[in-house]
Amino acid sequence: MAKRRAGNAGVEMVFDPGKANPKQLEFFEATEPRICYGGAKGGGKTWAVRVKALLGCMVGYPGIRILIMRAHYPELEENHIRPICQMVPPTMASYNSTTHIMQFENGSYIKFGHWTGEESENEYNGKEYDWIFIDEATQFSERAYNFLGGCLRGTSKIPRRMYLTCNPGGIGHFWVKRLFIDRNYITDSENPEENENPADYRFIFATAEDNLAMVENSPGYLHSVAKMPNARAYRYGDWDAIGGNYFKDFSRKKHTVKPFRIPEHWPRYRSFDYGLDMLACMWWAVDEDGRCWCYREYEQKDLIVSDAATAILTNTSPTEKVLITYAPPKRILGGCAVTHRKQIA
Repeated sequence: MAKRRAGNAGVEMVFDPGKANPKQLEFFEATEPRICYGGAKGGGKTWAVRVKALLGCMVGYPGIRILIMRAHYPELEENHIRPICQMVPPTMASYNSTTHIMQFENGSYIKFGHWTGEESENEYNGKEYDWIFIDEATQFSERAYNFLGGCLRGTSKIPRRMYLTCNPGGIGHFWVKRLFIDRNYITDSENPEENENPADYRFIFATAEDNLAMVENSPGYLHSVAKMPNARAYRYGDWDAIGGNYFKDFSRKKHTVKPFRIPEHWPRYRSFDYGLDMLACMWWAVDEDGRCWCYREYEQKDLIVSDAATAILTNTSPTEKVLITYAPPKRILGGCAVTHRKQIA
């Protein structure tokens, strides 16, 4: 880890942030425009934010402008302002408690901010930053995330980056999961500027086991986290265990497999539920032991019934022998009444 020395009236002071674990080093060295460090609780995310910001100011880019955001001010003060003020020797930087800005001797600065909803858009409208850190990003709405992204700009050669840290859960669970876990990007928008480049996003997964110093000094921590509500999310960083999922016990590790060729003799069927708000259709195959394998799914909203029927048939290969289509009783689709055990015509 880099160190910095400063002298003042013959007294030498050293900035030594400590030793990073491998996942924190990966976070420090990542160069993608959007970098997310998250997973289970206790992975060392907040320390990584503090140190990465300080290294950027003191070692990496003199004159850099950094914003560190938390959803609420008390957490911002406890997790960032006070620790950073203790870490940085006064000969290297000074903190203004009125503006919440730490100014460094080389022209760099860190602005500490918190998000109060749409009112904060007025505060940050027109601001320019080189790096933005959103600590506990799942506590932010997608609107807030996109708005802050618009503040990444300037005329210097410093690379613009947004760093996020998070655990599963919170109001931002789904947009963080879409971008960094599922990697489900917008790539076919009529407006090319709205498309999302997969190469711009990087996710660094960490658990408490990656933070050896914390585990060694807090031996009871893992047992405590394992007893928390939503323990699978907080203990193991399971993004499918929280956030409004209907099947709370669903585990991607246990209940999914790598794609494989389905034997031709396995019976196949479909099941769907229709609504103008959402059409959901699943394709299934049954193996010799009676296990059902979902091998395809289709979801689309705002489809009238005839278009929904067309979409289902279009996504079914002409060579597939679908024996049965299951649907809720007395559902009308594409002009055909579909009941249990009656196939779409």
